[in-house]
Amino acid sequence: RRCRELAQVADGESAARLSSNAITMIVWERRSEWSRAVLELSAAERDARDHDFTGPYAHILLRHAYIRACQGREEECHALLTRGADVVEHQSPALAHSEACVRGMLLLSTSQFAAAATTLESAAALERATGGENLAYVARFPNQFEAFWHCRREHELIDVLTAYEGRAERDQHALSRAWAARCRALIADPEDVDDLFARAVRLHCEATHGFERARTQLCWGLRLRRLRRKADARQHLEAALAEFVRLGADAWTARTRSELAACGARRVSLTDTTSPLAELTPREFEVAQEVAAGRSNAEAAERLVISQRTVEYHLANVFRKLGIRDRGGLTAFFR
Repeated sequence: RRCRELAQVADGESAARLSSNAITMIVWERRSEWSRAVLELSAAERDARDHDFTGPYAHILLRHAYIRACQGREEECHALLTRGADVVEHQSPALAHSEACVRGMLLLSTSQFAAAATTLESAAALERATGGENLAYVARFPNQFEAFWHCRREHELIDVLTAYEGRAERDQHALSRAWAARCRALIADPEDVDDLFARAVRLHCEATHGFERARTQLCWGLRLRRLRRKADARQHLEAALAEFVRLGADAWTARTRSELAACGARRVSLTDTTSPLAELTPREFEVAQEVAAGRSNAEAAERLVISQRTVEYHLANVFRKLGIRDRGGLTAFFR
């Protein structure tokens, strides 16, 4: 209804339609109805291109790219970023910030945590330089905090987190409050983990943002698994997995399945139970898959959110159980 009202008062039919598409897109995106959001973005993109609305066109492409970044679709995301850059002669600080947030989200989605931390740190520097508070991409800080946490650098952002929590409570913004609770839960003492994550999930439900709720459930499961509460972790990981699959967030789906494997659920079923692969534990199977795909121990560790030493330990067991001596021998088992 609000979109129709805007269309009636906006200056010009094309501008009205563009505004209506943009607002409707935001609604669907916030509700994690990404397929509908993409339809609205595509319509808005056509209107902006056809009527030479250069400024809105770049921002529309960036919003589309952000959804693809959340899904972990690297080629589509990079293509949209390239198209956005082609239509802007001189990139404003706001556009540079938005692009950095998109790139940071893509790197986080694809488990490139160190690169995500660096990219999102540059976005934060742009905010400080321009005096903005997260600008259009309010997820920048929680994304940055999660990347830093994976890199064991979260202590660098504790004061920033405290300030973020204060703003979220001041503004009574449900999504920001949920993000703040998730960040705090990642570093909480073991006895406080469940209460903080449960609060974050309740706030995500209030904000009707399924993707972010699923991310919180994934973080919850990850922390419980690290606390050796694997049975408790699985229920949160399974809930996260269902939402990621619905959204087509393939990268997050893969990471959640990896966490479930670490909790004792095999990522894929083996139809041939006589295969030597059937002798591997779920985590050994995960490591073997990563190495067979040509990834280094360090790359496998980053993607599976475990230490490099843990990869080396599991890989030694894989070699012993499969009767092979080097990494090249793994390829034949995964053809």
